[in-house]
Amino acid sequence: MEMTVDPKAEWQHLFTATWRRYRDFFYDEDIQQVDWGAMRRQYGDMLAGAVTRWDVNVVIGELIGETSAGHTYVNGGDTESTRSRPVGLLSMDWSLENGAFRIARIVEGAPWDSEVRSPFKQPGVSVAAGEYILAVNAVPIDMSKDPYAAFAGLARETVALTINGQPNLEGSREVLVETLSSEVRLRHLEWLEQNRQAVKDSSEGRVGYVYMPDRGGGGQTELLRQYYSQIDMEGFVIDERFNSGGQLADRFIELLTHERLYYIGWRNGSST
Repeated sequence: MEMTVDPKAEWQHLFTATWRRYRDFFYDEDIQQVDWGAMRRQYGDMLAGAVTRWDVNVVIGELIGETSAGHTYVNGGDTESTRSRPVGLLSMDWSLENGAFRIARIVEGAPWDSEVRSPFKQPGVSVAAGEYILAVNAVPIDMSKDPYAAFAGLARETVALTINGQPNLEGSREVLVETLSSEVRLRHLEWLEQNRQAVKDSSEGRVGYVYMPDRGGGGQTELLRQYYSQIDMEGFVIDERFNSGGQLADRFIELLTHERLYYIGWRNGSST
């Protein structure tokens, strides 16, 4: 179906429909003691200044936020976006030294997890912290810009890096690496492994560490994976910082309160 839409009129309808839905169906009839009529007038005045659907979503989000309730989301609509050029990432921290960009630190991730690896930790790649990256695909890095400007549009692409132990091209070498599109998981795994090691060291190897990122499917998977790989520990530190929520923790509690009922003995293998 095709139709001609007056955006301003449509936005007003969306705003009013949202306001009415919360008025009629929000679990607390008193809307958390918020003057809901006053909120319609307050944010309705803001809506008059909206220029894009992004603006409308912000206003509606602020309106809903007055309820101080969780799981109340605003998204979608006829929003506009520009074509992006994802930046290729190298899982490292940069430093500016001696007039060139240097590898200050390489993000290691977790040695027990093969989910994601640093481009510098792939077979055949020999690059170390402290070395300089002087050029990308034979184009010298512009020192007046962020070093990642040289990697615009190169996410998940194979690139040639000019590497040297000193801040000039004399004696440099070329190294091929495949960039990442995100470092989030890799840096998170590194942080997790540092926590696990800290717990192990401080408990002399008697206490395990489990991190639960949420209580949804991903968190349940991490719980089982990390718990059973350390089941011989005397106790656990359960880390739920920055947890993004999910189902209730009954599965979590049930797992930790399990008693060991039996052992299995193998003739030609280790017992469990």
